[in-house]
Amino acid sequence: MNLNAEQIKSMAALREKLQEKAASLEEELEDARLGIIALDAALTGSSFTKASEYVPDADTPSQSSDVPDAAVMENNQPAATTPTEPDVERELLQAGDHTIGDIRTYPDRIVISLDADISEDTPPFRTFFMNRIIEGMKKKDAAEVAAGQLETSISCTVQSEAGRMTSIIIRDYRTEERAREISSTARWVLNRMLEYDS
Repeated sequence: MNLNAEQIKSMAALREKLQEKAASLEEELEDARLGIIALDAALTGSSFTKASEYVPDADTPSQSSDVPDAAVMENNQPAATTPTEPDVERELLQAGDHTIGDIRTYPDRIVISLDADISEDTPPFRTFFMNRIIEGMKKKDAAEVAAGQLETSISCTVQSEAGRMTSIIIRDYRTEERAREISSTARWVLNRMLEYDS
């Protein structure tokens, strides 16, 4: 197909216009996602409970070994009943009417325990949660570490068993704002992952 100079110029202009439109739509989609995350955070802000105040339901998953058990016997004597980490906050992860796990926020880490059958390869876990949210925080921390303002940056470990994610552990999140962002983002992403697999 032979094109004259005018046609080539018109097609190049159209291509540029379409690229701008695609970028604008991607930005709109990202804004919508972030808006959903912000609304999730606002809607669930009151669902946090201190671990010391939490009374498990009969059908609620038992507490993971990551949470210190104050009732462990030591030398045949009951251990002290005061929790060793009183500032732990626990939030249930819901998918519709079903509990799929929980999020426990400690002073130094966030532990997301999962009961759902989902893989870390399911979208949008890597693309959004890991590459955008966690990596974005890492980059900010890395700049502060390089400037000597921070010793360690945020880190994230994903634990899986037989291809199924069992837990996500985020260490050194540092601020309450980050904890809220991680919690609300994880909830949104996990629900999208379950929809993707259904």
